[in-house]
Amino acid sequence: MTNDYFPLAVGRVLEYETENASGLGALKIEILSVETKRGKTTARCRRTTKWGDEPEKADSFVVVKDAKEVRSGAATEFVFPLELGKKWNRRPNAYFI
Repeated sequence: MTNDYFPLAVGRVLEYETENASGLGALKIEILSVETKRGKTTARCRRTTKWGDEPEKADSFVVVKDAKEVRSGAATEFVFPLELGKKWNRRPNAYFI
């Protein structure tokens, strides 16, 4: 059995500090609902972002996790198996583990 490095569970809240060209910000992701069918898990989520003195902005999105990858919309967030040194591109960004 492999570790679940990205568990999708109702009520889970992930909070991050982030930085872009505008400065520091905060990102919060809340998992609102989860459904698993035929090896694919779909989670409805809410993302709240806060950049500097700007007001918070919230939007909804869907995360899909299967045996191959975790996707948010059409974008691959990361691929399985997770391996140190693995790389992939989501233009204009490059990602690595």
